[in-house]
Amino acid sequence: GDPTFGAVPLAPGFNADASYTPSAGVASTLQAAGFTLPAGGAITFSGSWNPGSSPTFVAALNAPPGFPFLALPDGGAITGATLSFSAGTLSLAVSGAIPIPGQAVATVAVDVDVGLSDGSFTGTATVSGLYVFGVTVGLTGTLSRSAAGVVTAEVSTCQPQGTGCTPGPIAGPITPFPGVPVQLSNVDLSLGTSGLTVSGTMSVAGLASLSMSGSLQSLQ
Repeated sequence: GDPTFGAVPLAPGFNADASYTPSAGVASTLQAAGFTLPAGGAITFSGSWNPGSSPTFVAALNAPPGFPFLALPDGGAITGATLSFSAGTLSLAVSGAIPIPGQAVATVAVDVDVGLSDGSFTGTATVSGLYVFGVTVGLTGTLSRSAAGVVTAEVSTCQPQGTGCTPGPIAGPITPFPGVPVQLSNVDLSLGTSGLTVSGTMSVAGLASLSMSGSLQSLQ
């Protein structure tokens, strides 16, 4: 007799692989971030799609060896990186950690969208749980890269408020060294391509005050 065929019910959606050859600008951005591109330059993405959502493809690339675009204090390191493509946008997400003696590690997150033609990008950078001068602060701001390859970071102090962080300096006064009559106020931290810098006002024994600025090379 005739063979009988059964129907196998499959959930709607798909899984697929795709090959993408980045423009020279995008390749330059990825290499500046520390990614090593495959021979020939083509990047393989693995993707999936479910009804009601945009297909998302994630690149099969090894994470960079160091944290890209921002110079973390001594001991800070990258913990993960993801390159993805969804809804016509190429996105780079990078996470990192900064160890702090006697405290939980501070976390760093960078999320940028990369221009497909020239490799420029815009996005955000956030630092949570940074413990400096005896207080816990955060940093938040923007990160961008021009088509010419110039990276600009404006990531500065914010005050943790519940699940958010309100931009602004630490009002103080802060006594950073127990037993030493030195207090700090209006302390502002900034994280950029050259590292972590600090500025504010210092008073000694409640008498004289002066402006201070410098860099924090290590939190150890």
